[in-house]
Amino acid sequence: MRKILLDNAYESWSSAIEYHDYIKQGYATIKYKKQFVSSLHNAVELFLKQILLDKNDHDVAEIKKVKNADMANLRAEYYASHNLNQFFEDLEKNGSDNLNYFSSIPFYRLIGKANKIIGKNSYEKSLKLLQALRNNGTHFYINGKNFLNDKEFLQLHNFMLDFFDYLCEINLIPVYRIDSKTNEKIFDLEYRKLNFNEKKMDNFSYVDVVKSNDLSLKIKKVITSDEWRTYCYSCSTIYDFVVYITVTDKQLDGNFNDIYTLLIMMNELKLIEIPEHLEKNAKKYNKQGRETEMFCNIKVNF
Repeated sequence: MRKILLDNAYESWSSAIEYHDYIKQGYATIKYKKQFVSSLHNAVELFLKQILLDKNDHDVAEIKKVKNADMANLRAEYYASHNLNQFFEDLEKNGSDNLNYFSSIPFYRLIGKANKIIGKNSYEKSLKLLQALRNNGTHFYINGKNFLNDKEFLQLHNFMLDFFDYLCEINLIPVYRIDSKTNEKIFDLEYRKLNFNEKKMDNFSYVDVVKSNDLSLKIKKVITSDEWRTYCYSCSTIYDFVVYITVTDKQLDGNFNDIYTLLIMMNELKLIEIPEHLEKNAKKYNKQGRETEMFCNIKVNF
């Protein structure tokens, strides 16, 4: 029997791991945070709905308004079905509009059913956090400094580990074997991208991960050098600094986007301080069309 939601669930779970890893390395701008939250929310929703389908739980979907006899018959067929995976797959294969009449269970109701589905009360708090973050990231203006803070990322990281173990336990993510020495899960090539090979964390700090990133240390070496302090003309924005860094150190030339992201994080976390006079001098330079003496005395706090 084909589990009809798994392909989409796998893609979302794989994406959540990808953006989780970016964040854990210090690439934690609003772009990466929102992608992580969105992917994880989608993956969890699809997996939970797949579990309901497998349990033949008809709460997974409903026809809200019956407008004619055909829709009434369709609803009756749905509630009489003993194989919901097959039921919905047949609707899709038939190419009719009948599938569009159904609305799947919303996430807030999935949270209420999660304890019964999985039997772990600890999930409710994390699922509510995930729902709140997803709603804020989708429907409201977000300040990247406050969205998915240190404690929230820590909570979702540890939740992912518990949820991943459960998915493996019920074979929604098939484990090939368990290594007898390390107790590590081994996966076939098809499922390796789904492996959340992490450990529980007791604490997490964006400041710490940015400071310890190898590329951050290379950036620090450039911007604290005597060569960097010499005239850099119209530099005033982070983009300008990235251009100058990649020109100054040819080994960093292929890391433009990563350097840009890390400098944004450093500035946001006060790991670097850019003097106000740089912007003023840059405006003067642009207005007069000539070089203005401007030393790049960026203060580095790590």
